[in-house]
Amino acid sequence: MFKNLCKRVINYIGLKYFEKKFFNFFKKIKIDDVYIFDLDNTIANTWVSYLQKYNSHRDRLKSLSIFLGMKKQINDIKSGKIIILTAREYWYSDITEQWLKQNDVKHDLLIIVPKPKDKITLLSKIYHECIYYDDMSYNHEKGDIKFYEEEIKTLSKMKNIKYIDYNEIKKINGEFE
Repeated sequence: MFKNLCKRVINYIGLKYFEKKFFNFFKKIKIDDVYIFDLDNTIANTWVSYLQKYNSHRDRLKSLSIFLGMKKQINDIKSGKIIILTAREYWYSDITEQWLKQNDVKHDLLIIVPKPKDKITLLSKIYHECIYYDDMSYNHEKGDIKFYEEEIKTLSKMKNIKYIDYNEIKKINGEFE
């Protein structure tokens, strides 16, 4: 019970910290082109790592391979700002930042939230036009891909967000894998 309470407090504090970072970033930029990328199963080939044994979750995150197609997509962006928006536990932010640097994933800002729905909450509060890449999927490792349907539905209604979905991401990543 105490462990759950601590986790909820950390998630709350982390969410507030990254929300503030996210909104301050948008207050400062004067550029029109903003690209937001999910990390797991969009940039990083995450799901296959669940099928392997690791000494720790940190080791698993460090070992993720990168989708070369998405890396090229990001590196081909010549102007604009790039944000990585991922749903992970906050205590992995250092590993996440290291992974991005080791894999030469250029970005201006890393934002971590506890759950996929929190990504949508953040996106719904900005008025800037953005291109958002996110597979919005889970359960790959069990052979039955599922989607965050409510989040996708909400995304599709956002007029300022051009949503690049699972199928488009597969095409981007598939041509290089």
